[in-house]
Formats: sequence, C-alpha cells, structure tokens
Amino acid sequence: MAPQAAVLDPVAWEGLQEMSRRGYFSLPDFVATFRSEALQSLAGLRQGIGEADPQTLERQAHALKGSSRELGAGRLAEICRQLEELGRAGSLSGAAELLAGAEAKFALLDQALGEQLSTPI
Repeated sequence: MAPQAAVLDPVAWEGLQEMSRRGYFSLPDFVATFRSEALQSLAGLRQGIGEADPQTLERQAHALKGSSRELGAGRLAEICRQLEELGRAGSLSGAAELLAGAEAKFALLDQALGEQLSTPI
C-alpha cells in the first residue's frame, strides 16, 4: 500500500522499501531516525522564532528540508524551504504561520509513516 500522495511521494516510498528489502538499511530504523531528527528540528524552529533568531531558523529549516526530501515528504520540504529563505533573508515575517503548517504536515506524515510501517515491506 502506497502512502497518501499529499503527504508522502509514493515513488520515493517504494524506492525506500526496495532499498530496505535489498538490505541497504532498516526502513523502521530510517523512519525512527527521521522522526527523532524532525522533532528536534521543529523544536529548533520554534526556538529560532521565539528568540527572533533568523540564523537558527535557517539552519533548522535547512536540516528538516533535506531529510524530508530524502524521505519523499515534498510538501513538508517546501515549507522548510520557505522558512530557510526567510532565515537567510534575516526575516521572521510569516515564520510562525509557516511553522504551524510544517507541524501540521509533520503530524500527517508521522501518521502515514506509522500506517506504512504496520504493513509488510
């Protein structure tokens, strides 16, 4: 079963499943690492916004953007790209709203990942 396209790219997910089947890595471990790092990045984004620190915003958004793309979570990656650009420009204008969107996308993604991992690879 492919994850919902709005949350996770089914082609990317199938590629990750295939690599896991071939023994390149453990997909459950890969997802667990993503979840842990994503939660840390989201906390860092909240901190950067709360402390009016655009450099932290840029750095944390960049990290989450990369790992989201690797997993196939393009919509989350796009929000992170926007946050990264704000930080790079030294701006926080609209960052709280974008962060809320990123947190909502992550919640949907986390649910989809849990559903996918409960089905055989």
